[in-house]
Amino acid sequence: EAPESPAALEACARVAYCIATSSALVVRDPRVPAHLNGTFLDLLESYFAQDPQVLKEDERPEAHYQVGITPAFTETPAC
Repeated sequence: EAPESPAALEACARVAYCIATSSALVVRDPRVPAHLNGTFLDLLESYFAQDPQVLKEDERPEAHYQVGITPAFTETPAC
């Protein structure tokens, strides 16, 4: 579908609204089998269950914490 089509522009508006109102966006890709969702969640849980000193090695302040882990109380809500 063309990026400038009404459907694409409407989808963009919905995404922008979702991020602006909740700071989160859920994307479902029909190509990914459902069982892989559990595998991914298990991976995230085991990552964040690591010792805090190990996680600290993944802090990337030079990238404004857009990559790696963000330490507690680093981010502040906009409202």
